[in-house]
Amino acid sequence: MFAQRYLQREPAEDVTSIELWQFYNEVAATGEIEPLPKAEFLRRLPAVMEAEFGARKCHNIQRAGHRVRGFHGVGIRLAACPPSVLEVEPG
Repeated sequence: MFAQRYLQREPAEDVTSIELWQFYNEVAATGEIEPLPKAEFLRRLPAVMEAEFGARKCHNIQRAGHRVRGFHGVGIRLAACPPSVLEVEPG
């Protein structure tokens, strides 16, 4: 739900795994989504990003002169999608 609601496909952008964790943690602190431990979030992240955006984990995201892990072609939405817009996955 986090990826569908708060992230979007942005071909010219990239986001690191840590940036995603920090953003997720901020959203979870508001009570909008279920909190997960950091290790669990990072374990699930690659599969979710590939399923939602076709984005595979990359080890070549540039931040502050360093290469870090993250995803090309994905960005954070400026405004979250309302829940009524989301597709429900079959059980």
